Amino acid sequence: MDYPRHGKYGFRRWLPSWKLVSGLCLGFLGVLMGVGGISYALVSKPNINEAAEAQNNVYYWAD
Repeated sequence: MDYPRHGKYGFRRWLPSWKLVSGLCLGFLGVLMGVGGISYALVSKPNINEAAEAQNNVYYWAD
């Protein structure tokens, strides 16, 4: 990794190259997608029948 950049002077020496910026962005995107995929795989679907049986509706009619 060439940071601070060799052969550049002044402000441009401390400005990261487009290759470094794009590599960091792609790496961050890959890590973010990996964490999202792992989280999606670890979450289980709730059982619909158990959720429906747990509901209790009471209606009071005043006709």
